[in-house]
Order: sequence, then C-alpha cells, then structure tokens
Amino acid sequence: MTPYLNDQSIQTTTHSRPRDLAARADMVKAAAVILILIAAVLISGRAGADESPAYKVVVYSPHYNHNEDASEYNQLFKKDLEKYWNGNVIELRHFRQDFVGFHDQISDEIEALAADPLIRALVIGEGLPGTLTGITSLRAKRPDIFVIVIDPHEDLETTTRVATLTVTLNNAARGYIFPTMANRMGARTLIYFSLPRHQEIPFIARQKRILSAVSRDMGMIMVSDLTAPDPALNTDRESIKKYFEKAVDVYMERYGQEVAFISTSTVHSDILIPIVMQKGGNVLEAIQSSPLLGFPEALGLTPEAKALFGRWHDLLTLEDEKYMELDPRGGFTLWTYPYPHTVVLSMVDIAIAALEDRADIYDLKGVSTALEKYSPGAKWLVSTIMNYKTNTVMPQAVLVLQDTYWLGHGYQGFTRLNIPTKYYRIQ
Repeated sequence: MTPYLNDQSIQTTTHSRPRDLAARADMVKAAAVILILIAAVLISGRAGADESPAYKVVVYSPHYNHNEDASEYNQLFKKDLEKYWNGNVIELRHFRQDFVGFHDQISDEIEALAADPLIRALVIGEGLPGTLTGITSLRAKRPDIFVIVIDPHEDLETTTRVATLTVTLNNAARGYIFPTMANRMGARTLIYFSLPRHQEIPFIARQKRILSAVSRDMGMIMVSDLTAPDPALNTDRESIKKYFEKAVDVYMERYGQEVAFISTSTVHSDILIPIVMQKGGNVLEAIQSSPLLGFPEALGLTPEAKALFGRWHDLLTLEDEKYMELDPRGGFTLWTYPYPHTVVLSMVDIAIAALEDRADIYDLKGVSTALEKYSPGAKWLVSTIMNYKTNTVMPQAVLVLQDTYWLGHGYQGFTRLNIPTKYYRIQ
C-alpha cells in the first residue's frame, strides 16, 4: 500500500494539483531561463575568444641560436608567451636566421606592419641590422605604435630617438665584470673571441675597449681573436667546433689553465663550453647569457633542458648539481634566466600595460617589476644611459644587468658592484 493514500492525503493531493502543475511550470521556465543565460555566457565567452582583439602586439622572437634547435626553441617560446597572453593579442614573428646581407628585407618587413590598424605595439627581440630604417619608416606612418627594441645592433642613440624605448645589456658594466670574474676564478689571461661584424656593433666595440682597459689595470693579459668562423654566414657547426677545439688547445698550451674564454657570439659560447669543460680552463657567461647555451650538451642534459624550458631556476639547479657531480676542472658562469627570453616577456608586459594606461613606459621601477615577474628570485640592476659626452641622461634607453651565477659557487653580487666611473667614460 502506498503510505500517503489516506483521506487527507488524497484530498490534499487532489486539491493541490493545479497549483502543483503551475509551480512545476514555473520551475521549468526558471530552469530554461537559467540554461539560456548559461548558454549565452558560454557563447559570449567563445565569441570573445574568437573575435578580433582591440589591439595587437607584434613580437619578434629573440635569436636563440644559429642551429637546428632554433625553430624548436621558437615554438617553445611561443608556448611560453601563450601562458601569459591570449594568442589573439600577441602575433609572434621571426627574423630569418641567416640575417647578414638581408638588411633591406628586415627593414621592409617592419615597415609593412603599418598597414595593420590593429597593431599598437612592436617588441623586437634583437635589433638586427635593418631595424633602424624599418622602425623609422614605421613610426613616420604610424606614430601611435609603441616600438621597443632590445639590443639594437645599429647606433643606439639614433635608434633610441626613433623608438619608444630601447633596452640593452649593461655592456659597459660587464666590460668591468668579466675581468673581475676571471680574476676570481684565478685566471691570468682573458681570451676574447669575436667576429669582425660584431666589432661594427657600437656597444660590443665599446665593451671590448673597456675590457682591455680593465684587464690592463688588473694586470691581466687580454688576447683578442677575430678569426673564428661566422655562424651567420652559413658556416656549418662542425667547422666551428673544429676551429675551437684547435684554438682552445693552442691557447691553453700557451697560457696554461689559468685562462678564461669569452665570446661575443652565442653560437661560439654554445660550442666553446663543452670543449673547455673537457679540457679544463674557464668560460665566462655568454654576451646573451642563458642556461640553454652550451651547458645542456656539456653536462649531458639536452633532453632535460628542453623539458624544463621556461622553468629556468629548475634547469639551473639541475645543471649545478650535475656540474658538482662531474667536478670538472675550471669554472663556468651564466645567468639563471636567459637574457633575451626574459627581457622580451617583460617588454611585452610593459607595452600592454602602457597601451591600457596602467603604466608609464619610461618608469624604471616598472621595468624592474616586469623583469622580476618573469625571473623570480633573480637580482637585476636597471638604469638609464648617461651620455658622458653631453652629461645628459637618455630616459628612453634602459640598461639591464642580471647577477652572475658561478656554477658550484653561487651568485656573485655583481648588481651591487661599485664600478669606477672612469670605465663608463670610455667611448
């Protein structure tokens, strides 16, 4: 027997049926309205994701290397960008790897961006030759576009006048830091590898002059070698490797193990580190330092390095542990966070904040905050450029420096180093 079938229940049920149906109808209507609202939100969300953004930021990726891994690292960099920003907002592009002799192509490519009205900011990961002409034409047509150039290869002062902001390594400071670091490692001779075209880049040429002066004042020998093969001229990697294997043997036979090597080429550094780690001696951090350069191969951690792309502190910890385990002769320094990668992310952050009126693009504190956001735990020195010829500050030109990490020893405190003014005055 059904438990509620009594007179009262039947009566109640019979009398309440019309009201019950009405209530159910109201509930159905309410549920339908809720479903419609949910569907509208979902559709709106999808439309928001698919529709054109209010603006676009074009990013030219940094040059990781002139080798077979470049395209793979570009893809990993794209994934890292997409972790922070909607893919509709960021348009990632790449300059050709063999850029030497293609200045006009680079210039034309940049100028062509003026045709897209949605583009409101441009972040160039490395200001290769041709960039200055390109941004000059672009800004003439579209003065509303924020242009941030990282490490311009052409005249810095002229580039800074044209661009909204330029960001470069504090190469003058590093001209002092490199011999200081070599001294700490016990090196008495500094072997400086470079390329003729690199010596045409003002900030590299100036850094060499500072290096020479500091080395002399510290009582060190500095040897300049500009004969290494140029990787940007389609020189195969094996030829470059053979050159350095021979060169390292020659210099170490001549000067012993109390020698420190440095190169202005990231490819050279990538090849040099594994060779020197086998033979002894020291290698100072690359001009564009990164835990991806040389150390994964030297320490047998190439697959791990790719898997840890973007988790830079974890990669450094792994490399440090492996280095201590192998206990090789000689010393090696690097930056925890890869210079071009971290600075590009930071500059995209600043460009977007400026476009949305959330930040002043020239605020040094804002630059420091952005760098720290994408390199947690790292120490940075951020400053503007002082033109010692005119004793004027260039607020649109920012210098950045990350503290050096010495494998097996730790951070060196170079962001707090007091560098004599006389070296900054070297032009």
